[in-house]
Amino acid sequence: MRRFIVMLLVLFAGAANAASVREQDGNVFFVGDDGASRQLTSQHTDTSPLLSPNGRKVVFLRAIPKMDVNDDPQENEIWLSDISGNDAHRLLGTHPDEDIKKTLTQFNTPVFSADGQLLYFLSAAWATSNALHVLDLATGKEHFVTDANDVLVIGKGRYANHLVVMKHKYFKREGSYDYYWLITPEGKEIRKAGEDKEQAERFIRKQEINHK
Repeated sequence: MRRFIVMLLVLFAGAANAASVREQDGNVFFVGDDGASRQLTSQHTDTSPLLSPNGRKVVFLRAIPKMDVNDDPQENEIWLSDISGNDAHRLLGTHPDEDIKKTLTQFNTPVFSADGQLLYFLSAAWATSNALHVLDLATGKEHFVTDANDVLVIGKGRYANHLVVMKHKYFKREGSYDYYWLITPEGKEIRKAGEDKEQAERFIRKQEINHK
């Protein structure tokens, strides 16, 4: 029993000391395994920091200064930095286009693929839905994937690197709904994953726990 308790304490300590990133006053901070915090940015315009799966890079959103105080909402860009705070650079900026699927604006919800090679993110698009895009971090190429209002990534198992996204759909007769769907990295729907985020996260945990 004592040995079991010790093992739990070790596991808990390891989880508590895992490296992470956070945002404070518009700046990005990296917190190492030792609990020490390091400030990576100082622009007071940065939000939504995201640590890469290998723990070496940080993606964040940087707001673009408004040209007009009446501009709403504020535009932003996707930036990348290493955990030392060096080599911070823009990955992707806004891009208007007549084709809404090629338009890049008001980025939100960045998330890495399980292998860390791709970055998925949402861009404002239709009245009822954002557009899910993906950026290849090695090549810098970006493209539209599907319509979505939230995106989660499956880390391991049969569906490793697949996505679970929330889509706004309509019932055949009347009304609409926002359920989560399992899709391929290319955007093909496979099956329903849940009627809300809690169910979607439970679906993902089940896939990852039961992997062989």
